[in-house]
Amino acid sequence: MNKSSRTFILGHRYHVVIVGANFAGLKAASALSSEDFRVTVIDTHPYFEFLPNIHELISGIKKPANLRLPRKSLIEGFGHTFIRDFVTKVDGEKKRIDTATGQKFDYDFCIVAVGGVNNTFGVEGADQYAMPFKSVENCYLIGQKLAHLVKSGDRTNIVIVGGNLEGIEALGEILRKYRKLAEVNIAVIEKSPRLLPGTIASVDSEIRGLCQPFNVSFHTGVGVEKVEEKTIYLSSEEILPSDITIWTGGSCAPKIIDESGLNNAPGQWAAVNHCLQSQKYNNIFIAGDAAELPNPISKQAYYAMDMGILAAENLQHMANGNSFANANLPARPSIVTFGDLSTFLVTDKFAFSGQSLAAIKESIFQLNMVRMDNPIRLGGIFDTAFRINSAATGFVLPSLTSFSALKRLGKLKLLN
Repeated sequence: MNKSSRTFILGHRYHVVIVGANFAGLKAASALSSEDFRVTVIDTHPYFEFLPNIHELISGIKKPANLRLPRKSLIEGFGHTFIRDFVTKVDGEKKRIDTATGQKFDYDFCIVAVGGVNNTFGVEGADQYAMPFKSVENCYLIGQKLAHLVKSGDRTNIVIVGGNLEGIEALGEILRKYRKLAEVNIAVIEKSPRLLPGTIASVDSEIRGLCQPFNVSFHTGVGVEKVEEKTIYLSSEEILPSDITIWTGGSCAPKIIDESGLNNAPGQWAAVNHCLQSQKYNNIFIAGDAAELPNPISKQAYYAMDMGILAAENLQHMANGNSFANANLPARPSIVTFGDLSTFLVTDKFAFSGQSLAAIKESIFQLNMVRMDNPIRLGGIFDTAFRINSAATGFVLPSLTSFSALKRLGKLKLLN
């Protein structure tokens, strides 16, 4: 049962606090008028990050600046206030936000868009020795460490934990840069029986076939029991050497969801109804990965953006005494890039593979970065030009000037 029974006054300029400012939070902020609401957005990091393309930092195809936008200028461009701080609790009873620096923000409405955090599932040593794969900084550091290891000339053993979308895209970028080096060995561990679980089996076969000429081994149907600095222990009793362990094994709800009482049980995501309204407090809406709908959906950026807009719209409906809209989030295909070897467009029933599909994902990236940016902010037009130029020199031009790449371009293979 909802705990807040407050009556709202039509036409009043209410205070809205948005906790988290990546896809869902930023879209929510963009959908709220500063004339109708006083909006405060709080996030601990100064930059919005385009997370679907962070794997490209491993090979250097993208640089950190390509994937970031300054949150302060974006949010101020919407007429709102940005506070850089860490939210420790959303107090639904007191209608107050507490932060790590001791600040307190009273609110009339709150949108929680905190995303997820790295989940090592309690595996011994994973938090200490495995490198997470959740942010621009994470993937940039992975790329830097790999470059350092390979530069030494010694044998380099790379272990990727997780054979889902993130793990496969990480593998593709490593192969893009290092597949011609005989001293580089890569092992991929996936607890499910096949790679990209939830997709058709032929995608797994296609990935394995593409990797056959290279030093890549797959360990599917097994889990990780223990991670040490140079060694991985599997549930199959295999022991793998590892100079770098990349953890793409999944995400979980951040502690703030537990500590704010927004879930139904410890460790769960925040429970919402079909309108993204919290099941605990009716003036709190949850958007993005943090939300657990009655019919769960995959945690993808395009869903997070749609949810951010819907949360803002339903908040406005509530303030104006109107009926809510339900979340309409139809299933969409995923685009999984595999370095410069191939790209997959995947649904639960079929898939296409082909190098030309990489252009679709790159176009989606560029379009959304331009849409997320504030065109009137100082330097915005120059940042956009820089991103497009970087993409052209790092991706488009090599495709147009490489004979082998041109031969592959346009050829699509149906996997069923």
